[in-house]
Amino acid sequence: MLVAENLIKCHPYYRGLSNTWKQRKVDPRDRRCRIANRAMRMVYQIVAGQQLWRGKGVDREYLLSKLQAFHQNHQTPISQSVAQLGEAFAWLPKSSYAEEAKPLAELARKKRRGPTALGDLLVPLLARLGINDSDTVESESSEARSSR
Repeated sequence: MLVAENLIKCHPYYRGLSNTWKQRKVDPRDRRCRIANRAMRMVYQIVAGQQLWRGKGVDREYLLSKLQAFHQNHQTPISQSVAQLGEAFAWLPKSSYAEEAKPLAELARKKRRGPTALGDLLVPLLARLGINDSDTVESESSEARSSR
């Protein structure tokens, strides 16, 4: 019921539903139960059905780009970011691959001014190379040998 109360308070779609039912003189407990049932159906779709939720009145948010932004904001180690992005990609249904690629491709196409974080540049490269948490990256270049 706490989930339902939070949805009514914070989400405009559920707030509107609750207000509509309030005008129709539906009992407040019944309103919360109805919204909780809808929320549980949504959660079941996402968790058990491995589907992306497309709610009414909600803009489509891209999972992989949100996850990448989260890791950038929280300065997560690159190996952990790559591992989690890989797990999220494996979870996505194949029908959503094209949609998920759009914001990432747009981000790659943008011309950036100023300095770019090294992590932003290395994540795609490390993912392609298959580097994970247990692997270490050592350089045998002449610059690496001369700096020892």
